[in-house]
Amino acid sequence: MDDEGFLNGMNLIHGKVTNKAIATHFDLHYTRPTVALSMH
Repeated sequence: MDDEGFLNGMNLIHGKVTNKAIATHFDLHYTRPTVALSMH
């Protein structure tokens, strides 16, 4: 795999991980506040 393809692949993976983390954070804080509080 060439460098550009590797970087594009890493960006896709990182983007998916970041989106998942944001979605989880949003879910915990806005739809399940009691769960979020118990986890802090």
